[in-house]
Amino acid sequence: MGGTRFIGRECTRLLMERGHEAAVFHRGMTPCDVQGVKEIIGDRMNIEDFRSEFARFQPEVVIDMFAMTEASAGSAVSAVKGICTRAVIVSSADVYRAYGVLIGTEPGELEPVPIDEDGALRTKFYPYAEKFPAGDWRHDYDKIVVERVYRDAMNTTSLRLPMVYGPNDYQHRMWEFVKRVLDGRNRFVQSESYAAWRVTRCFVRNAAHAIVLAAVLGRDWNSVYNVGEHYAFSTEEWSLRISSVMNGGLELAAAPNGSLPKVLQDDGNYDQHLVLDSSRIRSELGFEEIISEEDAILETVLWEAANPPENGGPGEDVYAAEDAFLKAVKT
Repeated sequence: MGGTRFIGRECTRLLMERGHEAAVFHRGMTPCDVQGVKEIIGDRMNIEDFRSEFARFQPEVVIDMFAMTEASAGSAVSAVKGICTRAVIVSSADVYRAYGVLIGTEPGELEPVPIDEDGALRTKFYPYAEKFPAGDWRHDYDKIVVERVYRDAMNTTSLRLPMVYGPNDYQHRMWEFVKRVLDGRNRFVQSESYAAWRVTRCFVRNAAHAIVLAAVLGRDWNSVYNVGEHYAFSTEEWSLRISSVMNGGLELAAAPNGSLPKVLQDDGNYDQHLVLDSSRIRSELGFEEIISEEDAILETVLWEAANPPENGGPGEDVYAAEDAFLKAVKT
């Protein structure tokens, strides 16, 4: 379900490369460019209407890339329950309480890291309900609820993904750093806490590899796996890695958040790191990265440079604020 865009596209490709049969249910908005895959064109809003077509394909396992709400998970379960016995769902590190502390919805002490699969979950559901109106799917978004709906209905493997980067990343997570180097910037300014903030990342093809392993080797009972790279770079370390791959000279200047111009201030609690322990999937399913970190960064940089977002990344207002701040500090 949803195998043509970012992570799902790589999952589809890996499944076919490894000799499996795959059918992709999608809207037809993004072409499926993987040879040999069966396409079932339809909208998730009426996915239950496709139950007979799913049954004709006779799947052993369903991989749900895009279950975001209780309703979307429930309708997907209704469409496949009794047809296949096992599900793999793409969940998120945002289920953990640490994420709630990061965005300010969970009061109290910082959560220790790294976080394993038994780590404390958020106590406040629907983390974006106050930011988006009713009717917008983000209002009802919650992967904790999605995991529960699937787990209560069928044997489910939940993969809690970190910040995923790579070609076709529609969020362009690496672009802010790539753009600075392309623009010839050699200094940029961030708050001290954001500069030191550590978060687990994963290259898209490695994330897809983990999902495919879970589909092929997963157990016939409910299980949960964190996915992510061994080392969680800080923002400063990550920016320097990208700059180095691009042969740039980017340096980060850090200052207390309150001392920065408004346009440069952050609004998260970046004292809360979001570092995942991925040892369980490595030991139980034998997960290891199939693409090296250096190759992953280079491939992403090349894609970002060739596919810049229309209105994304730092603009002249940010650059002007940075220059003014650095000049004031210097004098």
